[in-house]
Amino acid sequence: MLPAFQVDAAGSEKPVWTTQLVGKAGNADTYDLGRTFIDIGPSGRSVILYASGPNKQNGFDLRLARGPYSDGSFHIDRIDPTDKLQTGYGSLALGPKGGAHVSYVHGVFQDQGILKYAFRRPTGSTIETVDDTMWVGRTAIALDSHHHPVIAYTRTVAGTPELRIATRGPGGWVTSPVTSAPIQVLDLAIDANDHPEIAYIVNTDIPGNLYEARLATFDGVSWSFEDVGFVSTPGIDFGIDLLINRHGKEDVVYSVYDPKQGLEYAHRTNTGWKLQLVAKGDLRWPSAAYDAQGHLHVVFYGATQGSLRYGQLVAGQWQLQTIADRKSPHIRIGRFSAIAMDAGGRAHVSYYVGNEFTGTTLHYALSTPV
Repeated sequence: MLPAFQVDAAGSEKPVWTTQLVGKAGNADTYDLGRTFIDIGPSGRSVILYASGPNKQNGFDLRLARGPYSDGSFHIDRIDPTDKLQTGYGSLALGPKGGAHVSYVHGVFQDQGILKYAFRRPTGSTIETVDDTMWVGRTAIALDSHHHPVIAYTRTVAGTPELRIATRGPGGWVTSPVTSAPIQVLDLAIDANDHPEIAYIVNTDIPGNLYEARLATFDGVSWSFEDVGFVSTPGIDFGIDLLINRHGKEDVVYSVYDPKQGLEYAHRTNTGWKLQLVAKGDLRWPSAAYDAQGHLHVVFYGATQGSLRYGQLVAGQWQLQTIADRKSPHIRIGRFSAIAMDAGGRAHVSYYVGNEFTGTTLHYALSTPV
């Protein structure tokens, strides 16, 4: 039997991980279009949104994987069996009964994409068009306290890039502008007042092409904007994740290149933002989650080593661990990973394993209680 924890030389406890194959995913990890999302359903099983592709139309087949079941298997089905033009820019939120709310882009990549929404339950899917103005780029979805979906997304109309928000009312979807800016990546969270907050990386258009992590908050009437931290000079789009803790303070994790390359953690305090480097290196696509006690956990991809990395914030310091790393220079392990924490303190992680010769597979990792 495996020990409850692995203990390193310094004496800190680190979880033990088990990993397994979920299914094939084409070459999804080669593209930013195909990232994964994970959440925990009411049964305690994981629900994973991922993409398989690209297909002949240069689109992605968005899929949901639920499990593992008692035999270790996952049940996999498609978000929209009739749609073969999905670009893969999707996002997942689970309702209290396990229904999957998904925002995604339908159409030819960066040309004719429109914003769509799917609600997937055991009896089938409901598919709706949220915004049919082309072209839509990134999306992020979250649920308010009444379990109504809210979607943040980017679109470009006549060369003007926009950040927008969509809410679902009695008469259907209502969209409104947040700001006009060239946004690379974004994430969405809902605060205790049911107001949306959006973290994003933006090209400030300042001479030198400076990129900043920024937060947009809504007070019920208007939007406010503040810079969280500097990202890079040349520009990168390697991910950002936003959480709001039980005290109403934001936690943001994002990739940085300047002045030190690595993964940045930003926490809002009463006096402003406190920045801390989680780890150094070429680190991409972070995903963060709180456990039942409110402690922060993160997974991310180590591009140099081709490895899946994990960190937990303990007494203000990051304890890091490699969940899995590559055994060959032709294999990438951990791209587009995502994390969710269950009530028992176990971490559930979805991620891709990419092989240059045989394609991509979706994998799942489960930890002992942290």
